[in-house]
Amino acid sequence: MGNSMADLNPEARSTWGACAPPCKRWRDTLVAGVMQHFEFTFELCWKRLKRQLEREVPSPAELDGASYRELFRLGHQRGLVSAVEPWFELRELRNITAHTGAREKAQRVAASAPALLAQARALLGAIEARQHG
Repeated sequence: MGNSMADLNPEARSTWGACAPPCKRWRDTLVAGVMQHFEFTFELCWKRLKRQLEREVPSPAELDGASYRELFRLGHQRGLVSAVEPWFELRELRNITAHTGAREKAQRVAASAPALLAQARALLGAIEARQHG
């Protein structure tokens, strides 16, 4: 038996072909997954922030019409968010996830995932400290 693709059975050839260098299909699939998780994580963060702010403000109903910018500014004023600008930038990237399939933009979002993770951890840590501290 030789070492060529012709020596493989049809299923193995198909699998090998699907991952032929540089594994573009896998890379595109991974980027798409990161984009989906980026969008999901951002949505969870601002909803969790809103829920916490509703516990803290005198009139929670006032938050119902608040924009995400207003929520993050109020979160900053109350010490739940260290800076609002990163969240505003992450929101722009989140909007890209919902409205585009362009590879360059997708890669930009995927590259920003660690920044979202850091902000999300800080926000959730601040919320948990308030609830348990």
